[in-house]
Amino acid sequence: SLKNVIDEQGLSLEELVTIKPTRYTWKDGRDELVHIGGIADDVQKVLPEVVFDNKGTLTMDYAMAGFAIAASLIKPVAKHEEDIESLKNRIKELEMEVERLTMN
Repeated sequence: SLKNVIDEQGLSLEELVTIKPTRYTWKDGRDELVHIGGIADDVQKVLPEVVFDNKGTLTMDYAMAGFAIAASLIKPVAKHEEDIESLKNRIKELEMEVERLTMN
């Protein structure tokens, strides 16, 4: 009740695949760890709302980005599940038809 809904579509699969998980280390040596994340320049192209300019350096809100990405996957995954079920049913139908034809 407090939000003006602008869009409920989420990202398309074509947009999602442009976000590549990237392993990286910090150039400034702040730690010795290998991190995993996204490149803000790439993410900004499809999710500009989660990328911010911090004194000339792009930074990302990973919580917002993670939610947007996960939520965007719900509909495509559900659609793929429907397609798989439909294809399974079609295969069964075709197998029964082949069996019927080979018995004659």
